[in-house]
Amino acid sequence: MFAEKHTVALAGLITLLALAAPAIAQTYPDRPVRIITGGAGSFHDIVTRQLAQRLSERWGQAGGGGQPGRGGVDHHVVRDLAPTLLVAHPTVPASTWPELQGYAKAQPHGIDFATAGLGTNNHIALELLKHDTGLDIVPIHYKGGGASTLALLGGEVKVGFSLVPQVLPHLKTGKLKAYMVTGAQRFPGTPDIPTAKEAGLPGFELSFWIGMLAPARTPAGVVAKLNFDISEILRSPDMRALLLAQGAEAASGSPEQFASFIHSEAMKMKRLVELTGMRAD
Repeated sequence: MFAEKHTVALAGLITLLALAAPAIAQTYPDRPVRIITGGAGSFHDIVTRQLAQRLSERWGQAGGGGQPGRGGVDHHVVRDLAPTLLVAHPTVPASTWPELQGYAKAQPHGIDFATAGLGTNNHIALELLKHDTGLDIVPIHYKGGGASTLALLGGEVKVGFSLVPQVLPHLKTGKLKAYMVTGAQRFPGTPDIPTAKEAGLPGFELSFWIGMLAPARTPAGVVAKLNFDISEILRSPDMRALLLAQGAEAASGSPEQFASFIHSEAMKMKRLVELTGMRAD
């Protein structure tokens, strides 16, 4: 299973299904393995391609370029959780969350928040923030995280939630400033940025994830082999460094834990939709 703490900022957690590889999988793979990802250039596309390259080297197979799309390996193999960062243009007269909250309350027509599009991670985050705080937050939807980040950099929209990789360079140069990370813990790549609880917003916690899956009838031994090999790769120093740069971390887990996690996340999203009244227009 594999999800992005790309906590996009999302700071991220990658959870592996670590199993011992039984004899049935000792000859796997005996043919090219296709891994399909989505969102060319996105966090999960970048990390999946790096992972595929290392699997190819480990298995002694020639790796292909790959294409984003549908299908491919489709059973729980890796999970990646990704919290986001609440950021603002430097002209916003607030240095902390309480100050930003006061600033937002003082705006006669509400405060605009940039999103990467309707139903995206940062849109969900702002709707939850709106519900929890009662602030008059107006979502301004852009076509993708790159466009929303450019809007924030240009001051077109002053505030928004963003994934770590998208805004980290701009935080370092002072072109944006951050107030909190949405995960339960601080992200190692941005250790000076407090969690929502530390910033003064207890109870606000939201992470996002992506998952690598395999067909339901995939032999247990093959799933075990995939989990074992991916676990080894993700524990390597170079892959850990890559993940950190992309706003993610690696951690161990089991298929049963991932299944439970998926169920709990589905229930959480269902409640969030009911609470906020979000809908696809």
